[in-house]
Amino acid sequence: MSGKIYYGCVGYRKTILSMSSSISLGTLSAAIDAIVNQIGPNSSPKSSSKYDRFQLQLVVDKEIFALCVCDDTFPMRESFVFLEAIKKAFISQFDQYTISIAGALEMSSFNQTIKNLMDKHNDFDNHQFNKIKREQDETQAILNNDIDKMLKRGDVLSDLEDETSHLVESADGFKSSATRLKRAMWWKNIKLYLIAGAILLIFLLVLLWAGCGITFSRCIPDKGDNTGSQ
Repeated sequence: MSGKIYYGCVGYRKTILSMSSSISLGTLSAAIDAIVNQIGPNSSPKSSSKYDRFQLQLVVDKEIFALCVCDDTFPMRESFVFLEAIKKAFISQFDQYTISIAGALEMSSFNQTIKNLMDKHNDFDNHQFNKIKREQDETQAILNNDIDKMLKRGDVLSDLEDETSHLVESADGFKSSATRLKRAMWWKNIKLYLIAGAILLIFLLVLLWAGCGITFSRCIPDKGDNTGSQ
């Protein structure tokens, strides 16, 4: 691995509480102080600056910050991983009250932790291992995301299938209702035809009764009249 981390620190608001360095900082101290003094509520969670052949990376989480100095050939991504590791270890080791009342460099008990993390992230083999592990984690995250999407898509398909089944059932119900209505209308028409036929028959009978009498005597020839004429 090319490049190296030379300095790391952690602090609260604008105060450095713990640090470790493998080089004499010289004028770098002024650059570090300038960056720390600019930390505020609106600071970006991650930022990077250059000074001479060095790059200075900073992470800010609420009022806690971590900063490192490395040469410009060190992978920026790895430097931010280092800073996140410092911040996480610091927060897990000290409570908020202890951090808030500490003065500048008063938490020197954490210096060794910073040094150990610095050595770890400067180690080439460990760096390669972490890189491979991160790639595996990222691949796993992508796979999990794809699986989640597939499951969600499956839920959508299941919902569509249920909706389709509901529509088919509704269509079948509508078809059945239409058949029953058609059958009812057919019987109604038959009844109307029968009633109309009965009315017509009664009307014809009334006409016949009016012309021929109830016994139809006026319309049936008298048998006696036929005998006399012979």
